[in-house]
Amino acid sequence: YKITAKSQLRASFAKGFRAPQAFDTDLHIAFSGGGVAITAIDPNLKPEKSVSYTASYDYNYPHQKYIYGFTLTGFLTHLNETFVLVEQPVAGSGTNTELLRTNGSDATVKGITAEARLNYNYRIEIDLGWTFQNNRFDDPVQWSNSTPATKEFLRTPGHYGYFALN
Repeated sequence: YKITAKSQLRASFAKGFRAPQAFDTDLHIAFSGGGVAITAIDPNLKPEKSVSYTASYDYNYPHQKYIYGFTLTGFLTHLNETFVLVEQPVAGSGTNTELLRTNGSDATVKGITAEARLNYNYRIEIDLGWTFQNNRFDDPVQWSNSTPATKEFLRTPGHYGYFALN
């Protein structure tokens, strides 16, 4: 929705799913520690489903020699039947473990992103942005037998950003 000649609002809604499968990244993670781990798929594994909402405000100020602007975006995604890897020992192998891909509890990913941009006379362009997000499972997940259960997503930062100068 165009509010003025320089600003607009955007909103979106999306639904998605991820089919049951083993991922290449699972193998890299298993071997990175030097151990051997097999990734197995739970025979009762259901697709992971998501519902996402996004809203943003965009402002751009054009001038004869420059343009600058910013965007503020809020997002919320609810995941159902999330995929989790549960560590379990392989029977009779001693130290080898099996990673079972199974369904965990529901989860929520939400946050806000702020971005800014400047282009001066087509000679210098600066883009930067920062995202703050919170990723939580509804119920704690026991990722490994050697670590406590947690509601936090592993390998996912709570904030991150970028900067580009051209």
